[in-house]
Amino acid sequence: PPALPIVSALPPQSDLIIAICQLTSTDNTAQNLSTINQFITAAMQHTPAPHLVALPENALYMGSNPPVVSVEGSKVTGGGIENIISLAAQHSVHISLGGIRTATTTSSGTVHHNTHILISPDGNTAIYHKTHLFRFDPSHHTDTEKALDETHSTAAGDRLVVATIAGVTVGL
Repeated sequence: PPALPIVSALPPQSDLIIAICQLTSTDNTAQNLSTINQFITAAMQHTPAPHLVALPENALYMGSNPPVVSVEGSKVTGGGIENIISLAAQHSVHISLGGIRTATTTSSGTVHHNTHILISPDGNTAIYHKTHLFRFDPSHHTDTEKALDETHSTAAGDRLVVATIAGVTVGL
């Protein structure tokens, strides 16, 4: 069974309260969204309520064919992300989630990124495209022969992103 969310606070000089939710995602986005909804609802019952709910990488989907979330400017759609935007508004909380496969249309075509998205209660988003992509060279390890290289299917981001939550600047 999934664990309950854990609410923790930053050092005493900060008033930012963060709920950290851990879940085992599957390839069933609807089931994952149901679990996320339960966790956020439970986290918001704490007093004081969190300003930010942090979800793990791949919270929306964990499998070999992830749905692609579309990014056009600061607007994100698809793959269940609209449900997360609704939860942020419903609970007046920022929601952070990463490991989202996104697609952006450019003049050169479609570019895919491994993306971290921060959603504010008013539906605004901060979007960070991972800058340091994963590369695994099996020649340095004896337990596998399979090379894994995120650069074959994913473009690196070109900037760092910060946002302000409850007066605290946080990096995505």
